[in-house]
Amino acid sequence: MKFPLTLLLAVLLCFPFVGKAQTDKPLTPEEKKAKLEESALSFLRETYSDVGNMRLLENRISFTSELASLLWYKDQKNAAAMFGSAIADFKQLLAVCDGQMNAFGPKTYEDHDPMAGLPFMGEPTDRGQIEKKFRNALGVRQQIAMSIAEHEPELAYNFFYDSVSVISNPEFRKQIESSDSNYEHRLISRIAETNTKQATELGKRSLAKGFSSEHVALLRRLYTKDPDRAIEFGQAVLSLLKSTSVDKLSDSQTAELLRFATENLAKSKVGTGKKSVYSESEVREIAELLARMVLNPGDVYDADDALRYASAIEKVLPSRAAQIRAKYATKNDNGRDSGRSASTGGVPPPMYKGPVNVTGTGSDSGTIDPALKARLEQQEKDREALEEVKRLGTAELPKEERDKIISKTREILGRTKSKTQKIAGLSGLAAAIAKLGDKKLAGEIMLEAEQLVVRQPKNYLDLMNSWAFGTGYLAVDPDKAFQVFDDVVFKTNELVAAGVKIAEFVDVNEEVIADGEFQVGAFGGQMIQTFTRSAGIADSAIKVMIDADFEKTKALTNRFDRTELRVLAKLMVLRTVLGKEITQEQYLEEMFGEDAIPPDVIDK
Repeated sequence: MKFPLTLLLAVLLCFPFVGKAQTDKPLTPEEKKAKLEESALSFLRETYSDVGNMRLLENRISFTSELASLLWYKDQKNAAAMFGSAIADFKQLLAVCDGQMNAFGPKTYEDHDPMAGLPFMGEPTDRGQIEKKFRNALGVRQQIAMSIAEHEPELAYNFFYDSVSVISNPEFRKQIESSDSNYEHRLISRIAETNTKQATELGKRSLAKGFSSEHVALLRRLYTKDPDRAIEFGQAVLSLLKSTSVDKLSDSQTAELLRFATENLAKSKVGTGKKSVYSESEVREIAELLARMVLNPGDVYDADDALRYASAIEKVLPSRAAQIRAKYATKNDNGRDSGRSASTGGVPPPMYKGPVNVTGTGSDSGTIDPALKARLEQQEKDREALEEVKRLGTAELPKEERDKIISKTREILGRTKSKTQKIAGLSGLAAAIAKLGDKKLAGEIMLEAEQLVVRQPKNYLDLMNSWAFGTGYLAVDPDKAFQVFDDVVFKTNELVAAGVKIAEFVDVNEEVIADGEFQVGAFGGQMIQTFTRSAGIADSAIKVMIDADFEKTKALTNRFDRTELRVLAKLMVLRTVLGKEITQEQYLEEMFGEDAIPPDVIDK
């Protein structure tokens, strides 16, 4: 049975854990934090030395920029020097790639390998290796820019474009142009946080490459910071749209702008105190542009898309919406039945009646399989029961009620079929009970979880189960927990070593491993960013480990055999101690861009 396991794992976040009892005078929270940060800075310098021992320049550059980003909060001068070192190495990497590529001359017919770009396919060529190295370098450039942008967005933007000024090869210049758009907008969005004037100017400059959905995202961001700048940028966007032929505009992006403009205008009328980006007449102009696209005789739209656009247009131009519905009411221009008729006014008929029938009888009575209904009802009851786990840490909760919650949670976990969920759930519950002072019961629950843990892990899931199990033991017996973690790292080293041999055997193009080292930095720093960022908001185990024993946590990272994995583990620990805390929304935005967040979240 599946259930929201995060409710149980959240228990680990609710209760701070401590290591062994101390005989000295206990430190205040401020003193404890300062001492931890001092130790972390020393740990960062140790990690920097490890980075210097890495073989691949791309890895050294990416890891150095990430370390510099963390150091910035405590030592801006040395952090800037680190960034400078990474930037210098990066420019050297680009210059070497550019020179080698120019030496090959223009690409010939023989150079066009149909297998190029496909991992583990085709025989590597000198030219192909240089092209791959350059693609990796562009990813590293994005990593550096996003790391700098945490502190100096304008400097990050300047680096992003100045760093490629050394490139003269025409093929490389094309790659840069095609890959830069999304990151450019993300950097401009960062600048908007602190300098709306410059962000507006950069946004207007980027319009020269054409209007895109990123410009709508920037409009939203500017409006939350400075409505006047948003209006200024909005006028530039509208001016571009009006001067561009409708057959060269994107209907979906124009519809997105119309949706923003309509919602923004409506909100401005209900007492927000902010002027709208567009006036009513300008909103109608945007709607008219979209209507002209859909009604253009030379274009053929899917009926569903056309009628969806009609619904958006109808709010400001009812007559134009009616024209679209008349054109697409029965069939689209390809003659395909749209599933709508004029009698329904373009509204789609009901797709089903009542709940989906899952009995397999073909009945359309709207009934639901009784067994499925019972399971769904039980899951909802379990979900509500698991919510009660959060109350275990409240001092005013009577012992009888605590016992009832614990008993009910164990009952739910007993019905759970997923081994992974059961191990994590039992470990989380044991951690909560240990915090309440009942180490004996917590130990019994951990023994129950231990029976489910695979002694000789065969895959990553087995390792993750062991990790969850060890996390639960941090509250019950920290020494035992770190023994479990040590064993996990030992098994990980064995599995990784075997994986590397296989990868090197099949990876003739060195897509994943080059010079005997994982190309972590080759993925644009996304792997580094994802692991280290997620540690602060999702991987509660690391924070719990640090609270239990920072020295043992540091020692654990040194147990990884491979340098790149060792550095990655250290970065996760350092990010947890030195990095700024971010929300789920900020994490999504930094990892995937502002479009990863629903507009209503951005507005809030």
